[in-house]
Order: sequence, then C-alpha cells, then structure tokens
Amino acid sequence: MIESGAIGAGERMPSTRAFAEQFAISRMTAVLVYERLTVAGLLHTVPAGGTFVGEGPAVQRPEARGDATPLPAESRIDDPDPALFPASRWRALMRDAIGQFGRPVENPGATARQALQGTLAKWLRGTRGIDVAPEQIIIVPGRQQALNILAHMLLGHGKRVAVEAPGDDRAAEIWLDHGARLVQVPIDANGLVTSRLPRTPTALLQVMPGWHYPLGATLAPERRQEVLAWATAMAAHVVEIDRVGDLRYDHHHRPTLMAEDRAGRVCHVGDFGGILRPWLSTGYLVVPPSLAERAEAARATGQGEAGGIWLGVLNEFIESDAYTRHLLRIRRIYGARREALASALQATFPGGQVIGAAAGLTLAWRPPATFADAERLATMARHCGIPASVLSLPIASELAARVPKTLLLGFARLPEVEAGTAVAALARFHAASAGNDDRVAAD
Repeated sequence: MIESGAIGAGERMPSTRAFAEQFAISRMTAVLVYERLTVAGLLHTVPAGGTFVGEGPAVQRPEARGDATPLPAESRIDDPDPALFPASRWRALMRDAIGQFGRPVENPGATARQALQGTLAKWLRGTRGIDVAPEQIIIVPGRQQALNILAHMLLGHGKRVAVEAPGDDRAAEIWLDHGARLVQVPIDANGLVTSRLPRTPTALLQVMPGWHYPLGATLAPERRQEVLAWATAMAAHVVEIDRVGDLRYDHHHRPTLMAEDRAGRVCHVGDFGGILRPWLSTGYLVVPPSLAERAEAARATGQGEAGGIWLGVLNEFIESDAYTRHLLRIRRIYGARREALASALQATFPGGQVIGAAAGLTLAWRPPATFADAERLATMARHCGIPASVLSLPIASELAARVPKTLLLGFARLPEVEAGTAVAALARFHAASAGNDDRVAAD
C-alpha cells in the first residue's frame, strides 16, 4: 500500500499494538513488520512522536538499487549495519555516565574496567559455560589487541604456531609479526583436522571451534577432546577465537574449549565488534589463572586506562538487559536478511552451494562449477550491492589448490527486500559477461 501510494508519504502509522489488534496477530509480529519496513526505508520513527511513512525520495523501492550501486571500497564483508546500532539507549546511558563527572573517584577507568570484568564473568558463565574469576578477563580495545598480548607472552622468534587453513588471516599476520613460523592445518566439515596437527614442538594452536570463519564448520566433539589432549601433550596453548560471539541464528551456543579445559591450556578471545561496530569494538581475553597477572600487566603497558566512560556504558548496557533486547532484535533482522540472500542465490544459481550461514554476518557461497572467474564474479556482486570477496588462505601453499573457489558474501547491510533484486542483477551481469567471452573466443 505504501509503494502504490494508497498510504501516502508522511502519514502516521498505527501503533504496533493497534496494528496487531486490527489484524488479529501477535504484537511481536507487528513489531517485526515495522522493523523490516523501517530498515527498507519505507517507514521512519520519531522519538515520542510515532511511526510515519517515508517522505518522497526517502521511500526506497526494492528495485531502486538497480544493476549497479557499487559499495565503498573500504567496506568490510562482515561489517554490521550501523543503522541498527541502539543509539537511543546508548545516548541515555552516556548522559547518565556524564552526570557522574566531578564525583570523587580515585581511578574511574580502573573502576569501570573492574565492573565490566565482573559483568563479563557472569555473562560468559551463562552463555559460554566458562567459569572464571573476573581477574582472568582482560578488557582490550578489540581482538587484535588480545592476540598481541598472547603473542607477547607466549611467542618468540622461530616458535611454531598451528593455524586453521583457511582461517583468520589477520591473526596469522600477528603471529608472523612476532617471529613465529606458521603450520597450516586443514579443516573439513567437522572443523580442524586433528590428525594433521604438528607432532613437533608447537607453542600455540589458533582455532575457531564454535563456528569457523569463514566456512562455518563446528569442531566435532571427538576432535575437541583430541585438541585438548594434543595441547597437554605438547605443553602448547590453544587460542580459541570466538569470531561471531552472540550472533547465532540457531539459538544454540556450542560449548567453548575453555569450558572443557582442565589443564589450563586454553585462552578465549571474543569481542562485541560484530554487534556494536563501528561505534564500539571492545574485546576481551580470558586466560587461565597462571597467565592472568602477566596478561593484565601486558594490557596496562600497551593500553593504560583510556576509555573508562565507554567501558562503564558498555557494562551498564549489558547489566540492564538492554544488550539482550538489542541482540534479539538484530538476530531477527539479520536472520531475515541472511535467509533472503541464501534463498535468492539457491533459486537463481542452481548448482551453487551456500555454507556457513548459521552464525555471523557472512555466508560462504560456492558458485556453480561452470563459473570459472571468482574474482570477476566478486566484483560483479559488489557492483550489484552485495558485499563480496574471494576466500583466500592465510599463506599461499599447496592447500589453496584443494579449496573450492568460494565467495564470501555479507548480508548485514543488504535489506531483505533488496536481496532478490541484487542477485537477479548479478545473474544478468554474469550472463552478459559470459556472452562477451563467447564472442571474443569466436573472434
């Protein structure tokens, strides 16, 4: 009705409660409908004023994206949608925090950090099964800082680090910067292939057991035990990276390796970047008791006490249940976008395969075998408004030849109503490109 003009621009919409009563549906369904229409640009909300139909050009039709709306070159595939940031709640918490200025507090940064450590200890116990003391949690600006702390403590020139292949290439770069020698261990549908773990002295194993980025594999139970046994036998530490955090769509958190570790070999790394970026990327490093004092000293040396107000606001955001409510909201929205993109790909490109879509903000897509040029296909996808890149290994090796050509596609900033149009545009681009190649070959 909005698109046809039956409901005019600027008209006030009924409240979600009235909408639900009118159509005899649950209020949650009405809220979800309004959220999707808002994300699509068809509605906008005025605080304390109501919800209104978009004005003029602000009303974006699903077809308005067209065949070529390139994404900014600096966009990351797994960037969240900044429009979904809980700005109103965050502003209110910031006002409350600023209202504390001038009160006698000896070290506000340390106070905020310690409060957040306690809150995260409770959160990790309830959501990840990790039972640790607050002082075992090191608050850092993001995952990269956590990995740097571990590298500083545990690595030296020439020490071996085993990494998943394919895996987290940014983490691999950090290990290399600290003089490590990387040993690539392949993954399959059941996660890390533990039979390929090195049998020579190794300092670290980097693994993503709960949800492997980017291929979405979950480490099988028997392999989890093999990893822990290997770490104990090798006197190695395991760096468990929780890349997607709470952004799961099957509502089932896999137990962490740290929760099962009885030998104090596992360190757990996580952050809030996938949910609150670009405004906040605070991360945390959870270490065994034997490493807690050294890790905190390394953090203080590199970071100091900056960012106390942000840590205090994040703590209150989690403590007040605002984080839980925000998480439920974005899971619904991102889940719908993920499903829309995956369904459009499967319907438009028979023979392709979507994998790794149970968590995070990306899915991995293996195009039909006849699609030879993955780089060009990724470029076409970006021109159609789909964040895309070609999967690469951390370091070139013989493994590259055994990994099928795979595209990583981001769905966080692709509205649900635009996914089908964008994929259809990609199909037209590819068909036209293939036709040009055939004509060139004939000439």
